[in-house]
Amino acid sequence: MKDILWLKPDGTEMTDEEWDQHFARCLGVYLSGVGLPETDARGGRSSTTISSSCSTRTTSRSTSVCRHRRGVWESVIDTSTESGGRLDGWHSAPERPYPLQGRTLALLVQRRGVSGAA
Repeated sequence: MKDILWLKPDGTEMTDEEWDQHFARCLGVYLSGVGLPETDARGGRSSTTISSSCSTRTTSRSTSVCRHRRGVWESVIDTSTESGGRLDGWHSAPERPYPLQGRTLALLVQRRGVSGAA
């Protein structure tokens, strides 16, 4: 797995040629936290992976940025909400894309313990 991936709305990696395509107005970036040297409060290895989606489109677009990335994701920031905070009621699942609104940015986080320490 690469550390950084630029993603199309369907969750697949963008190619160099695709940057000029119409869907490039709605894209995501995946920043892998696996392999980072940080430790948790108990000294165990942990990682935080971030996925961000943004849309310059005026219409809503469901994105599957997390579709091919296993684990539980949580919404941390969504600029379409009144407070700019998390999107209430959304939880990650492979069959449940993120409902990205037009002209917004969403930040999703996946936290994992790597060491297996309880």
